[in-house]
Amino acid sequence: MGKKRFYIEKEETITTTKKLKGYVVMESDYSQIYHNIFRYACTLDDRWALKYLLWLLPHANKYGMISQSEGLMEEFINSLKEFGSKSIPAIGSIRNSVTKLVQSNILIKNGKNYYQLNPTIIWGEDIKERIKAVEYLTENDKNLLPPNFIITENTEIKSIK
Repeated sequence: MGKKRFYIEKEETITTTKKLKGYVVMESDYSQIYHNIFRYACTLDDRWALKYLLWLLPHANKYGMISQSEGLMEEFINSLKEFGSKSIPAIGSIRNSVTKLVQSNILIKNGKNYYQLNPTIIWGEDIKERIKAVEYLTENDKNLLPPNFIITENTEIKSIK
């Protein structure tokens, strides 16, 4: 018996695994934005207010306090330029945005050129400190709290639906 040869043509898929090493850089600081911010944001009829608010978050201290100054507003303008914003507001427009944020109770005026982020919608630190801040608000000005928030006897924040 003779030998027969058969021609075989076959495709093989070869998978290579590459090992990647390195670090992912993430911000360690954070701000918590609560679901009810949408209700507040809907009342803003200012095109810069929400952008300015988001930019302000990392500039607030752990209690949400912000010292508003001309320098801070100029930093915001420089950040917009740095990130390629197609339009840049005037300082007066930013001041108007701050007024709108106060009127919407997103920012709480706390003295001349001092503001606090409303802790019922934005907070940056420990929940116990947030509760203390909300309790302080209820003692001083209940109008700053949204209508669906109550403080119970055991200092829990509850939302009523």
